[in-house]
Amino acid sequence: MSIQQRYDASASASPSSFHTDFDGDRYNDHYVNGVGAEDAQIIDGLVGWVVDQLQAGTLEPHSLEGPHLDVGPAKTRHWPAILEVTMAPGAQLHEVEFGRGNVAGLQKALLQPLDQRWLPQEAAMVAAGGGAYGPYWQGVLQRLRARSVVSQGSIYDLPRAHYGSGSMFFVACSIASSKAMFDAAVAAFIRSLRPGAPFVAAFMEKSQGYAAGAGTSFPACSVSKDEICEAVARYARVDLCERTTALSEGKVREGYEAMVDLAGWAR
Repeated sequence: MSIQQRYDASASASPSSFHTDFDGDRYNDHYVNGVGAEDAQIIDGLVGWVVDQLQAGTLEPHSLEGPHLDVGPAKTRHWPAILEVTMAPGAQLHEVEFGRGNVAGLQKALLQPLDQRWLPQEAAMVAAGGGAYGPYWQGVLQRLRARSVVSQGSIYDLPRAHYGSGSMFFVACSIASSKAMFDAAVAAFIRSLRPGAPFVAAFMEKSQGYAAGAGTSFPACSVSKDEICEAVARYARVDLCERTTALSEGKVREGYEAMVDLAGWAR
């Protein structure tokens, strides 16, 4: 059985439900009205890492040739904005999403005015960038819309060494309960990047699964911070691997211990 077949089989009793039952609109209504405590920590850490690279000259503004990758966005709009400031003018962002309903939602969103509920996330990135670099993130969500190309696809089928940068937020830990499949998803993401390409990512630590629609529960892989960092480090140079410290009332849902954000370079 292939990795993709194992993914389909473990995702739910009916593989098609993974395409249709994830309620992205309900997710957005719950999560995008403001910046949560854990999101704020992730934005501060990852934008801070990008600023460090800009200061050191290891990254240059608007210089990385595309295409670029955001895998498994569901219906979120802000995470690839962290690296958008390094993407060359005209370079495309390929948003690869498995859920067919989410694909339709992402495509529809690109034809409509920007959802203003995402602007607090942009403002948080501007603030995290500081006085000298924060302006690079002003208007970043509108620029992403011009770059974005949405397609339906699996993380396990990503092409090798294709993308100039990548983002993956809460995907590898949230598609199956198997540690082998978690490791395979991490490997597929990093290997899809060209050697030396920067990436940013985040994971749920010790996730026990999650609800994504009425009566629908999806699996998750319970992995520790050390296991997450080790899985990524097999294929990348990891510069940053940190754990959020939000109290229980600051968490986005029940059933996990913390979030872990990472940044580094594909090998």
